[in-house]
Amino acid sequence: MTERHADVVVIGAGIMGVSAAWHLAQRGLHVVLLEQFELGHVRGSSHGPSRIFRLAYGDVEYVRLAQQALPRWRDVEKALGTDLLWTTGGLDIGPLEKLAPIAAALSAADVPFELLSRDELSRRFPAYQVPAEWEAIYQPDAGVTYAGEAWAGILELARGAGAEVHDNTRASRLVPESGGVTVETDRGEWRADHAVVTTAAWSNRLLEPLDLTVPMRVTREHVAYYTLGDSHPVLPFIIHRPDSPFVFYGLPNAVATDIKVGEHEAGPEVDPDTRPVIEQARFEPVQRLVRSHLPGLSDEPTATETCLYAMTPDDDFVIERAGPIILGTGFGGHGYKFGPLMGSVLADLAQGKPVALGARFGRRRFAEVGVVRTGAC
Repeated sequence: MTERHADVVVIGAGIMGVSAAWHLAQRGLHVVLLEQFELGHVRGSSHGPSRIFRLAYGDVEYVRLAQQALPRWRDVEKALGTDLLWTTGGLDIGPLEKLAPIAAALSAADVPFELLSRDELSRRFPAYQVPAEWEAIYQPDAGVTYAGEAWAGILELARGAGAEVHDNTRASRLVPESGGVTVETDRGEWRADHAVVTTAAWSNRLLEPLDLTVPMRVTREHVAYYTLGDSHPVLPFIIHRPDSPFVFYGLPNAVATDIKVGEHEAGPEVDPDTRPVIEQARFEPVQRLVRSHLPGLSDEPTATETCLYAMTPDDDFVIERAGPIILGTGFGGHGYKFGPLMGSVLADLAQGKPVALGARFGRRRFAEVGVVRTGAC
């Protein structure tokens, strides 16, 4: 088989992979980016027109990561000469006991926000209809990332900086060797100093033979789009219901007039290689939410889609260097907003530079007793 050479091979061309490839290539390294499917496919986690950008987390470390990610998005916009992040402000809605950790984390990170009573919410944002005992957090820096456009733009930045991009090329095996790693694919081999694994739901197929497995649950999540039927704007929101283990979220679909709504982490566990199939019954809880809390939206969705989540047991990411292998996986359903930041971190790890992320994001944490979820989603 043909063997080619590179400084770094990045495996997986979702938002994390294209961001890592861009950062590495603009630093002058010879970068090869591999994608097992066609570019822009809808089988993973980075497709679709929009994602929420927010600082509001119930965990101060994630608040600070989002603060760091914001200027990285502005860097991407500057490099492309286009807007990719529409700042609208955002809402977290629910009983006060659900909102208190978010307020505490925002306060600890010196992030401005307002705590709104139900009456204040109704007056300022009449699109939402909620119980009298609920409240809301309004955070003005939240907004909408133009996800598909951003992914495509960063991919072109990587190419423009010199990265080679090969789609329909599946990496089948990583062979760490003295001074580097061989990446075996169905189209030949690459010999590199480092390999960056950003293959999300498919990560463990490469990592298991190296004893680098990351415990992850892979689910297929369902998303619906509704038409906005009145003039009341819908901001990006998360509804923390007391009667459900899942949170609901919604956001304007980029600059269009429809609204994207979904139930977070509620999808069935799947094999990522199975073709996406939409299960209509999965939209029933979303339908109930829309009818109860967003009466200005259409009665039925105008479109539906799916995406994959690859979640660790505690919902924290895995960002780690293991010899010549760099791991960037487990981003679940809340990683997109961190793409340009994580790309820089993965590039730093590949170059042997120190990074500020601690043991919390290392895979060795799973050997500890009593791992629990952070609720960071």
